[in-house]
Amino acid sequence: MPVSVNEEFIGKSLPTISDNNNIIVNIDINTKQGVINFIDRVKNHLKFLPKKASDILLFDSTYKFYSLWMKNNHYVLAIKFIDDRTINKTLFNINGFIINNVTDYLLDNNIIKRVKHNIISTIEKNVIVHIAKKLSLVPLRVNKPKKKYFVVDRRIGAIDTETFLDFDGIQKVYALGYRTNLEDKPITFYIDKDTMDSDKLIIDFIESLLRSKYD
Repeated sequence: MPVSVNEEFIGKSLPTISDNNNIIVNIDINTKQGVINFIDRVKNHLKFLPKKASDILLFDSTYKFYSLWMKNNHYVLAIKFIDDRTINKTLFNINGFIINNVTDYLLDNNIIKRVKHNIISTIEKNVIVHIAKKLSLVPLRVNKPKKKYFVVDRRIGAIDTETFLDFDGIQKVYALGYRTNLEDKPITFYIDKDTMDSDKLIIDFIESLLRSKYD
């Protein structure tokens, strides 16, 4: 999915025809099979999409369309500016199927924050420098005991890790810690700054957990 909105780096701008309601009804594209109306191809697939998804295919005159080629495949990119710094982009193949849909947010220093579903990517100079995922966590619910008396199982612990993205593109651990009901304070492990050996850090951590006191 192109990051830029500069036509020089996206593709060829496609002329559009709108009806009286400013809804785009015609986009002519030259293909190997001849000239096609791209909007007609998109409409053919509306019946296969849920109502919420098909709403984004009601293109009004504020959309811009571009014909582009990537890896010898023909695509159409639809762009809509939601505001001065927010852009919605929908990528289609030439047959009208949606390939991708993202929203790009222009940040300072030409950095792009790209949101796709619950994945957030930070893009700098066309390179993804950070990826995060939104998690919707559901609280654990404890059922009330049916009996009047019960015993709480306190054999429980928690482990936390901190990672960094290494030069080889793999996330590696630089800090580890755990806490159990047998300890007053968390037990922590940190990577050796001289060797930066993440594997040794994890091994030391596992050996600590394998003590008999944590049966």
